[in-house]
Amino acid sequence: FISILPFLIFTFYIIDLWYDARRAQIHQIHILKAERTADVIKNAFEKGQTLASILSTDPVFLKNVAQNRELALTILKSISTYMPDIDSIAVTDATGTITLIVSQPTNEQKPANLSDREYFRQLQREKNSYQ
Repeated sequence: FISILPFLIFTFYIIDLWYDARRAQIHQIHILKAERTADVIKNAFEKGQTLASILSTDPVFLKNVAQNRELALTILKSISTYMPDIDSIAVTDATGTITLIVSQPTNEQKPANLSDREYFRQLQREKNSYQ
């Protein structure tokens, strides 16, 4: 028995080295997946910010929201179709009540008021549209 003891110790040492290397490899794979997921989320967020900036300053869209609700809703639906990363697009009035909304996948109108949200209150204080 004593003669195979060094062999067993060596075998366990090799298995432990393999396990540590494999664990480090799995850890690296998880880090890469997390970085990719963060990039996807960041890109989707940036698309949403860009869209909000464009819509809030586009005089043609703002005119359609005020005068032609159906055309404005059609515009939002087409944007939603071409930008599947964006789950919903909502337009509010000055009091925070949602006047137009397009949400995936139902496109149902959901009555809501955003006046209690901090970002909405900040916009009211600055008296500016979202950019």
